[in-house]
Amino acid sequence: MAIPESVKIFKSQYLSQNTTLFQQNGAAVLVDPGVYPSEMQVIQEWIANRGLQLTAILFTHLHGDHFAGWQYFDGVDLFAGTSARHKSATQKQKDLHYVQNLFRSNNIEEYGEVEYPYPLNFIGNNETVELAGMTFRFLQSPGHSADMNMIVCEDFSALCSGDMLIRSPYPFILQSIFQYRLSLGYIKRQVEA
Repeated sequence: MAIPESVKIFKSQYLSQNTTLFQQNGAAVLVDPGVYPSEMQVIQEWIANRGLQLTAILFTHLHGDHFAGWQYFDGVDLFAGTSARHKSATQKQKDLHYVQNLFRSNNIEEYGEVEYPYPLNFIGNNETVELAGMTFRFLQSPGHSADMNMIVCEDFSALCSGDMLIRSPYPFILQSIFQYRLSLGYIKRQVEA
């Protein structure tokens, strides 16, 4: 299946992670806003060159490599699944340290102080949010992490899977293989419905 022109995928240098931009009628929504500052510049320029207004950022989950870029986009609404609401202060700090160490190990000086995304709007499992005239559905899918969600843009039949479905010979499971398998079955049923 071909990717529609209204969907732009930016590939990160970090583990080939995807940042997905959905656009419609001059407005845009970003899912998992990249990792490195240079990648944020590319995304910002791409948006500006097309005269788009970024209105929201959605997070599949709140690991540092999926939220690091949020600070580069001012004045947008931030959305995550309700399962992220229960992340402890200790876990949030670990996520921040992870991305800060990632930047240091790659000699990236311009990153500044990385902050945990706020304020967050939380979307429940199998609930939708209407943004920029597009409908996004959050599907809670623990396994990789407890706060993992797949995000479906219903207007373009597009699924953003975060770290649940990655190009790797082995799944990237940090939480539970049992939950991961249950989530894969749940996602399959949702996609087939």
